Amino acid sequence: MAAKLTLENGMFHLVGQIDENVDYSLALAAPGPVKLALAKVKNVNSVGVRSFLMFVQKTLPRGLEFHECSAPFMDMLNTFPATLGDPPDPAIVKSLVLTYQCQNCHKDHNFLMGVKYVPGSEPTLALKPCPKCKTNMRSNVDAEDLFTYMIAGD
Repeated sequence: MAAKLTLENGMFHLVGQIDENVDYSLALAAPGPVKLALAKVKNVNSVGVRSFLMFVQKTLPRGLEFHECSAPFMDMLNTFPATLGDPPDPAIVKSLVLTYQCQNCHKDHNFLMGVKYVPGSEPTLALKPCPKCKTNMRSNVDAEDLFTYMIAGD
């Protein structure tokens, strides 16, 4: 089933699967920059990549920010860096949702992380304390793999 696009408090939320049936008209009709929350994107199919790229190209002139990016969205972004559009004004990844696993209590925990990358530096992911047992946890994802789209531009 195609993702649904809604608007809440100035932020567009995309929920579900990005495929060829997503209706982006609500965001395309909005004035000014578009802020898109992607935490609930569960999957992206190949035709969905194409339709999303067309949405990005139409939206970039007004400004486009990606917030709360899910793992499937980040996979798409790293596989298809064109998802950000072209310089000098590409879309900006503002935050993402990362899963950390506690090796002590064997629980997964999701954290919303802001994105800050200095070109030429090595990306890192901070350790997070487990909310249950306070043991330091590491992300399930390698920072270099996660931020391939940024490193490729260096």
